[in-house]
Amino acid sequence: MRTPIAVARIKIHESGQKKISLWLPIFILWPLALLLLIVVAPICLLIAPRRTSALVPELYRLACALSGTEIAIENSKSNIQIYVH
Repeated sequence: MRTPIAVARIKIHESGQKKISLWLPIFILWPLALLLLIVVAPICLLIAPRRTSALVPELYRLACALSGTEIAIENSKSNIQIYVH
């Protein structure tokens, strides 16, 4: 079973300057997302009960599928790379 994303790493390289490397701990946001889900879920169940029942597993699968994502943005002066683990 795959696990949801936990850390995002951002690297910024600019020509003639030092590179910047940031580690963003995404696992800290998971409790906040769970709290939001608990608050919003009853409202969604009242509005559309059939569609909402499949929402939670699909959101978890989406979070797991984001692991391993790499984004690279390049131009003549700078280079930005984002890695999601």
